This record gives sequence, C-alpha cells and structure tokens, in this order.
Amino acid sequence: MWRARVLILIVSGVSLGCEWAEVGPATAGPTASGATPTDDTGNRLAHQMKGYELYCWQQDGSYHFTLLPGTNRNKLPGEVFVSPEEASRNTSGLTITVVGLSAVLAEIARLPSDELLVVYAVRYPPTDELEYLQAPEDVAYALRDEAEELGVRVLGLP
Repeated sequence: MWRARVLILIVSGVSLGCEWAEVGPATAGPTASGATPTDDTGNRLAHQMKGYELYCWQQDGSYHFTLLPGTNRNKLPGEVFVSPEEASRNTSGLTITVVGLSAVLAEIARLPSDELLVVYAVRYPPTDELEYLQAPEDVAYALRDEAEELGVRVLGLP
C-alpha cells in the first residue's frame, strides 16, 4: 500500500509541473571555524533545503555567532553556544561559530544567493532553553544590509 502512495506522490509532482533539480554531493571546505558544507567551488556554503539559522549573543563584551542549517525544531543551548574550537572539531561540519561582526559578515558572504537566513538573538548565559531577544540595532542593520546586498533572504531582523 505504501508503494502506491509514493507512486501517486511522484506522479502528482510530475502532473503538477514541479521542476526537479539535480543535487550533487557537498564537499568540505575550510572556514574560520573548521570544515563546513560547501558546493563545488570549495568556498561557498551549500544550499540548505530549510535555509540557515544564525544565532547571536553578547559574551564578554563581544558578539558571538553560530550558523547552523535550518530545521523544523528548536535548538538546544548546547547546539548554539559552542566555541569556534568546538565547532572546528564538529565532525559533521555543519556548525560555524565565529566571534565578531566582521567574521560573521564574511560567513554570510559565503551563503548562496537567494538562500534563507533566519536570525535569532539569544540571551547568554543560557538556561535549559534558549531565551530569544531583539538583536542589537548595529548588528541587525549590518547583517540585513550585507544579506540584501548578496541576495540572501533574511527573517528576524528589522
């Protein structure tokens, strides 16, 4: 029975005029924090089906940022609050953590054009769950301006 349902979905997709894109494997490339998913240029980040999530927080007078692939679930503090050293040891290569606005702008510049970037400001130090805040204006405007210039779609900023 499940095979029939899968076939119906595939046929429905074709009959509705859906376009199918060929997807190639991502290769790993170096960043400020270690290996990350890249496309065949070795420098640009690979397109993620659900875009990327960027978490920012202030710690010890500096802005910290973690870039993660988008998902349909809330992240845990242990996934967001990682040091650049911890991120570089992440064997999946899907966590990028940087310190400083210029460092995160360089990472945003690696996103594919028309990618979705959802930005969250979170309170530090964390509790059991992330507490969401409004991003500081200087950070919000710098992120938004850089993303717009690159053709990256941004949610969560003014």
